[in-house]
Amino acid sequence: MRVALILAGLILMVGLASGHTQEVYTVIYNENGAAPADIPNETIRKHDAVWFWMKDSTANASLIVTLTKGDLEYSSTNLTKECAVDEDGNKVDDACETRFDFDFEMAAAVGLWIINYSKYINGSLSEYEEGSVYVMELSHGELEEVEDSLFTLRNIAYGIAILSFIGMLFLTVSILKNQDSSEEE
Repeated sequence: MRVALILAGLILMVGLASGHTQEVYTVIYNENGAAPADIPNETIRKHDAVWFWMKDSTANASLIVTLTKGDLEYSSTNLTKECAVDEDGNKVDDACETRFDFDFEMAAAVGLWIINYSKYINGSLSEYEEGSVYVMELSHGELEEVEDSLFTLRNIAYGIAILSFIGMLFLTVSILKNQDSSEEE
């Protein structure tokens, strides 16, 4: 029984240092240009993500989003306001995209990123807009705050699962013992 309790305690500690929960921020690009929907002070944390949505309804418009930081550069495909779908709701062209998702996961994510929005109409560059976002490293205090939280929903679920498994084992052993004793009689 002591071994079971020690194992349950150890498994409850798994996930205590899970770190920052990923936030997903949205940037909408429409007829008026890029509009950060919810990026606070143009600053996010490492491991967060930004979704760039093309919502410009100008005829034959497309958008390319480019993120650069030093020698790093990432670009979206041509984004359009909507993609053609068949009668079942599936995209006709798998390459068609309305959104570009970018996760700031890499080790070099921390720092100032320049974001370029290049709007094309009929394949010709029509408008160009530049923005930026600063990606911050998680502070030591934020990590401690997460580590101090023993009673998270995940840890409680782990504990219930472990206790259920241990109860199931004891019940199985008890049933087997009862069957053995009834067979001997």
